[in-house]
Amino acid sequence: MTSPKTPTPQKLLTDCHDLGGLLQDMNAGPIFLVADSIGYESSGASTILDPILRDRLAGRFDINEPNPQWPGVLDCVGAFQNAKPGAVLAVGGGTAMDVAKLANWLAAQSAEPESILENPPEQPAPTPPVIAIPTTAGSGSEATHFAVVYRDGEKHSVAHASLRPAAAIVDPALTASLPPDITAHSGLDAIGQAIESIWSIHATKDSMAPAQAALALTWKNLEAAVHEPTPAARSAMAWGAHLAGQAINLTQTTAPHALSYTLTSVFGIPHGAAVALTLGPVL
Repeated sequence: MTSPKTPTPQKLLTDCHDLGGLLQDMNAGPIFLVADSIGYESSGASTILDPILRDRLAGRFDINEPNPQWPGVLDCVGAFQNAKPGAVLAVGGGTAMDVAKLANWLAAQSAEPESILENPPEQPAPTPPVIAIPTTAGSGSEATHFAVVYRDGEKHSVAHASLRPAAAIVDPALTASLPPDITAHSGLDAIGQAIESIWSIHATKDSMAPAQAALALTWKNLEAAVHEPTPAARSAMAWGAHLAGQAINLTQTTAPHALSYTLTSVFGIPHGAAVALTLGPVL
C-alpha cells in the first residue's frame, strides 16, 4: 500500500444530529446506508439518523459479519450499482466502514471487482462521497485511505487517496452501549495502531503528533472504558481511535497488524486482541 503525500481533506463533526446540515452542505442527493445491523440499533444511531434519512434513503445494506468478507463486498457493490446513490453513509465499526468504502469504490470502476482487488487502478473513476460514523472506538477507518477485506481466508488491502471518507462524524455517545469485550478489543486495535505508527519507518512529524496523542488517550482510558465506563473515558477512547486512524493514514501499520490477520482468519481471534498479542514480542 502507498500513503498519499497529502491526505484527502476531510470534514470532521462531533455530533450525529448534525448529519442533516452536513448533507445539505454537501448537496449529497440520495443516500445509501451501509450499517452494522446490531451496532446501528444498539448505539442509538438509528434513533438519531432515521428521521434525517427518511426522505433521502436510496437503499440500505446491513453488515452481519465481524470482519469484511469478499462475498459481502460484492453483494454491496451490486446494491450500490442498482441504487446509484449521490453519497454513501457508513455507520458501525471498522467492518461496516471498510465494506462501504471498498464497495463504493469498486462499483464506480469499469473493470471487474476481482481484477481491481489484485491490481487497483492508479487513476480510478470518481465515486460518490462517503460519510463515516463509527460506533466503536478502535479501527479509525473513518480517517484512512485504505480498506481491508478477506477473500477465501486471505487478507487483501486496497489503498488509494479517494478511499478516504469525505467526512466523518466522531460522536463518542454512540459508543456508550458497547459491551466490555468489544470495548477492549477495539481499544487494543487503536493502541496497536498508535504504537505501530510511532515506530514505523514512515513516521514523520505530521504522523507523530496524532500517534502520540492517540496513545496517551487510549493507554490512560482503556481500562476504565472496559470496567467502569464514564462519558469521559468513552470520549477519550473515541478520539484516541480517530487520532490513531489519522496517524496510520500517513504511516500505515507494521508487523503486529500484518501478523494479526492470519490469527483472525485462521483462529478466529478478534482483530484487536490479535494485534495486541504480538506488540510485545515485536518491540
